[in-house]
Formats: sequence, C-alpha cells, structure tokens
Amino acid sequence: MPRFEHGIERGVGMVIEAIIVAILFSAFVEAGLIPRLYFILFNMASIVGLVFLIDKSRYWSYGYLLGWVFGIVLTAGTLIQTELFGWFDLLLYGATASAAVYLRLKIRL
Repeated sequence: MPRFEHGIERGVGMVIEAIIVAILFSAFVEAGLIPRLYFILFNMASIVGLVFLIDKSRYWSYGYLLGWVFGIVLTAGTLIQTELFGWFDLLLYGATASAAVYLRLKIRL
C-alpha cells in the first residue's frame, strides 16, 4: 500500500510535470510551431484528467492522500513565489486537493 512519502512524490511530480509541459507548449505556440488552439485543448484535457484523478482518489490510503496534498501545497507554495505558477493554477490544484479529501472522507464516514 502506498504511503505518505509516495503521495508527496506524486504531488510534487504532478505539479512539476504540469509546469514543464506548460512552458514547452507555450514556447511552441510562441515560436509558431503549433496553433494556440492545441494549447487550449491540452489545458482542457488536463483539467478533465484532474477530475478523473479525484474519482480515483477514493482508493488511496489516508497516508498517501495526505502526502499528495502536502506535496502539492509544498510545490505550489514555492512555484507561486517564482511566478511559474499563477493564481488560476493555485485555485485549480487547491480545488482538486479539496475535492479528493472530501471524496475520501465521504466514503469512509
């Protein structure tokens, strides 16, 4: 069963991967290599992926879930200071974390 440290790893990795992909995609858009529509569609698909992630969080252990939330908070807090992470991103990941915790608690109660 995955534990707290595995959740931290996934939370941090998830945010870092999102930042890297966003930087690459925006560079490709600015260089004219891909249309802006693809960037928008990719962002929409990522949000849908977060919804599916929330659904799967019901199978996570409490330790893993706590680690995942801690990893997101730790990474997002750092990245918001470097301006690589915007307020929309903070809101999106905060809502995802809140929904995952709510779903997990609702199932157990």
